[in-house]
Amino acid sequence: MNAMRKRNTRTRFVFAFLSSALLFAALLLPAASFAGSGGSAITGRIPNPLGEGTTLYTLLKKIFDAIVKIAVPVSALFIVYAGFLFVTAQGSDDKITKARIALTNALIGIAIILGAWTLSMIIKNTVQSLG
Repeated sequence: MNAMRKRNTRTRFVFAFLSSALLFAALLLPAASFAGSGGSAITGRIPNPLGEGTTLYTLLKKIFDAIVKIAVPVSALFIVYAGFLFVTAQGSDDKITKARIALTNALIGIAIILGAWTLSMIIKNTVQSLG
């Protein structure tokens, strides 16, 4: 038991050391300068993953768009799963109840996603029309 605890402590120490070394290297990376393919020096700046926009609005929009792009296919898969449960229930009341619950939850999830998207579009259009 004591040897296992020492190994866990050693693993945590190595993980902490490597992660802090990577963080330190990431902090020093923008100050570095690299030679480009054309012979010109390229500064070590990290490109903005948001693109041109640097406002909170663009960040929230990109996050929400990513969530919607992931949530819609996942909810479609849950509907297919609920259909599979209905087909394999073969008249069993417990399995049909489980399939109904799965379908209801999938539809509630889709309603939440679409409701949030609609609400965000209404707020966006209202704010744009005000100023």
